[in-house]
Amino acid sequence: MPAEGALPADEPGPLQLIETLRWSSAEGFVRLDRHLRRLAASAEAFGIAFDEADAIQLLRRSVAGDCPLKVRLVLHFHGRMKCEVAALKIEQAWHFTFSPHWVQSGDPLLCHKTNRRELFNRELARAGALGLQEVLFLNERGEVTQGSRSNLFARVGSRLVTPARQCGLLNGCLRAELVESGACAEAILFPEELFAASELYFGNSLRGLMAAIFIPPPSF
Repeated sequence: MPAEGALPADEPGPLQLIETLRWSSAEGFVRLDRHLRRLAASAEAFGIAFDEADAIQLLRRSVAGDCPLKVRLVLHFHGRMKCEVAALKIEQAWHFTFSPHWVQSGDPLLCHKTNRRELFNRELARAGALGLQEVLFLNERGEVTQGSRSNLFARVGSRLVTPARQCGLLNGCLRAELVESGACAEAILFPEELFAASELYFGNSLRGLMAAIFIPPPSF
């Protein structure tokens, strides 16, 4: 497999930080505090001005109605924010395959949710052309890291485990909640362990946990 960082050297345009939240009239914004804390930490890491009160006001002005919504909060490098809102499609399972491209576990961009997603977007598009909903990445050591837009979870024996952060991945808000509560533990995982697991899930704060079903494509 060729190695490729999450941040191509020729990525155009300024850096943007992104948080994607689920909203409904019954729940409000799911894990809002976690999303805002993560955004604030990333903004500090990159020296971007971030006003939490302004973000909350913008989010609240952006939503209405009764249907669940996908709300994408974007923080531009100069501090301006915008919201993009769309109806949320409910899905129970995602079919996936492995990307033939490694990520570098030491790439700092993997720890932040940004617009520097050329590799993830390209590989997800390739998977989508095969009728799949997700693609799973390994690092340079062959360890499982994450999907292009989700964290991975596996039922190994009686334990629910997820790849460790040092493998090179985003600490998703759902992932962080499950690990901190003790419902899930970090582990170093290799593909063969996934094939032996009794259950596999993809998960993110937007959609919760969904069944992950491996499909070996004829070519990818």
